[in-house]
Amino acid sequence: MIKKEYLEKVKQIEIQTRRVLSGFMSGDYRTKSRGFGFDFDQLRDYVQGDDVRFIDWKSSARTGKTLVRQYLEDKNRSVYIMVDVSTSVLFADKKDLMSQIAAVLALAGFYNKDNVGLILFSNKILKFVPARANRQHVLKIIEEIFLDISSVNLKSDLTDISQVIRETMGRLKNNSIVFLISDFWDLGFNESLKVFARHHDVIAISCYKELEKSLPNIGILEFEDLESSEKSVLNLSSGITKRTNIFLKNFREDFVKFCKQNSIDVLEINNDKDVINKLIELFQKRIKI
Repeated sequence: MIKKEYLEKVKQIEIQTRRVLSGFMSGDYRTKSRGFGFDFDQLRDYVQGDDVRFIDWKSSARTGKTLVRQYLEDKNRSVYIMVDVSTSVLFADKKDLMSQIAAVLALAGFYNKDNVGLILFSNKILKFVPARANRQHVLKIIEEIFLDISSVNLKSDLTDISQVIRETMGRLKNNSIVFLISDFWDLGFNESLKVFARHHDVIAISCYKELEKSLPNIGILEFEDLESSEKSVLNLSSGITKRTNIFLKNFREDFVKFCKQNSIDVLEINNDKDVINKLIELFQKRIKI
């Protein structure tokens, strides 16, 4: 049974999620990945609007007409919610934002009759909950999300997305839907994420607050790195702030570009109040032709 301290939060999120998503999901949020997690059925003639990725070029050349591969949906497909609980989530206090996103996704999966699982990570997998499809299981997942994210502190671990992906690859059945929720303040994980996306339908949800998007021009400040505990003095004068903000902007734009180049859906959320609407935009984007 879910603890009383989280019950009210869950009720509020569930009411909001059910109102907005019920009658809307019906399997639609998974359909972008038709052919990735669906069993091959047959070849058929191409019709206008078909996804060109599923044209069977060899068969088309052999028969002289354009043929596409048709797939049957895998009803046992699993949805995994991966949540970054490293110390960087403390910066600008992203804990509530990430908790709400993960909870809404867990409930959306339940309403869609999916098997829902949870992975909490920092520089390694901290908690792995296998995917199942029942209400009590999903409520337990939501409790774990609130409990673990709320307990993140300055003694928590660093982020190592590459290592976590390596550990995850051996645990998930191919063609799972994976929502990867993080601020992505890490380096050198692009190649691992690219390989991960070849085996699973990966949706990257980038969480950040306005302070991470644009630093204010407020002079000299002492900063402490939340992950390494190293202290440094930063001069947030107009010139330095401008260069830093350009770096932050480029960092995020490069990540979005990388995701798009590798067929990874990416969603940026920076406001607790935008969670439901942003996720609906994502689901609508993934509705198939």
